[in-house]
Amino acid sequence: MKRKSKTSVTASVSDGISSTKLARLEFRVFRRFKEQLAGKHLLVACSGGRDSVALVEILSRLQSRCGFTFAIAYVNHGFSSDLKVSRYRQKAARFVQRLAKAHAVDFVLLAKDSKTELKSEAEMREFRHRLLRQAQRHLRCTHVVFAHHADDLFETRLLRLIRGTGAFGLRAMQDIEDDLMRPLLHESANEIQEYVNSLGIRFLNDPSNRDTRYLRNWLRHKWLSQLEARQPGGVQALKRSLEMIASDVVDTSATTENDKKASTFDRIRFESSSLA
Repeated sequence: MKRKSKTSVTASVSDGISSTKLARLEFRVFRRFKEQLAGKHLLVACSGGRDSVALVEILSRLQSRCGFTFAIAYVNHGFSSDLKVSRYRQKAARFVQRLAKAHAVDFVLLAKDSKTELKSEAEMREFRHRLLRQAQRHLRCTHVVFAHHADDLFETRLLRLIRGTGAFGLRAMQDIEDDLMRPLLHESANEIQEYVNSLGIRFLNDPSNRDTRYLRNWLRHKWLSQLEARQPGGVQALKRSLEMIASDVVDTSATTENDKKASTFDRIRFESSSLA
């Protein structure tokens, strides 16, 4: 696929393998995650939507450069009383399977067998994570990789505020949490859109993402746009405020842990000197 010159290239990285140029977004992921990716076998959750398809493309382009392998998983949430949703899920499964074939990586379809319908966001999230964990163990993958980005993180923080949380809860998602990885967490939705536009990458639009019966969608499509119309710049200001609060919590946690270690070291040193 041809790239548009104005957005496709920012840096030429020579790592002993190649010196081809990377797109801006690819380079940022490479710079942040090259050490964490090296030697890993990843299971990438792909819905067929813009963000996860962009992630697959990025990982495919960084694979030989960073020295890792990956497989792709699609999670079918099963029966839906909405026929359009059921048909879309089947279409998305076929799309992701073709995507995996195009990138020459393994594909695994994770599907719900029972006719019980998953209706809430929480139920679907729990179902996804459970099946992905099972597939991770079966395929012996080191990490499960998600395509969450900065706007997803912002929305999650807002949802936690609405449902009730303290400052610690605003940390929400991290780019690396044990064996979970989110390489796009520092990137905005607009930056990902620019990336797929520049490469002409095809993806699917899940109709359920426009359903404002879900609180996250209502926030994204209704409340945030109304806030920005009422108070220009308000959305970005709110993002920055929540990020600063979350960062303060992380800094405080790190300081507390260091203080504990220092206190333990001082106690051991005191006890050792007392015994001398």
